[in-house]
Amino acid sequence: GPWLLRTFGGTWRFHPLGPQLTEVRFIYNFKTRPRWLAWLLEPVMGAAYRRSMARRLHAFKAWAESAA
Repeated sequence: GPWLLRTFGGTWRFHPLGPQLTEVRFIYNFKTRPRWLAWLLEPVMGAAYRRSMARRLHAFKAWAESAA
């Protein structure tokens, strides 16, 4: 991965809400380097990653609905 990421981990969570409805979440955690810049990098990268993940989840939703 990118040099700025010291650690990264994530997991998908799927929660059935009904016969045709599932809530999907991607939960992640990361740490940046250098550590002394974490106060700046982690909020900025976190916001960028949330936007990216929102687009990915939207695309995943569109795919899943078209495959049904």
